[in-house]
Amino acid sequence: MSLRRMCLVTVHLFLLGFAQPGSAQVFFESTQSHRQAVPLMGETEVVLESSLPSANVVIQHGGAANVTLDMTARYSIAGYHGSRENAGARELSGPELAFRISRSADTLTLSSPEWTYIHHALLIKQLTVTLPEAIALKLRRLLSRDLEGRR
Repeated sequence: MSLRRMCLVTVHLFLLGFAQPGSAQVFFESTQSHRQAVPLMGETEVVLESSLPSANVVIQHGGAANVTLDMTARYSIAGYHGSRENAGARELSGPELAFRISRSADTLTLSSPEWTYIHHALLIKQLTVTLPEAIALKLRRLLSRDLEGRR
């Protein structure tokens, strides 16, 4: 095939949406919801680490003595060309969606389970945090580069 003809075919595929640079075709996608309740143990501040912009985190105050996280996460594999088995295509379970918990003097840190690795990504799409009125909440945004290889 001549170079001119190859260029014309590429342009046609691009215009039809079959070959778009920077966007890989989704090979597998699963969306799961999870609720996690974390008891407070005298902490006065909660630090929440997630890739969501603060404007996308819903914050509610309630009377319970714990912090509740209601989330929806999306596990996806894009641009992969092997088998579903080799790709790790499967539904996620609750523990895989749970935030990591760490405690220090008077701070409870909740770190999202989000990660990316080559073709794979686990990202939170929606998050609602419910906590007692007296507890301070600090949102710490994880950047895309912070998610690569994180598990």
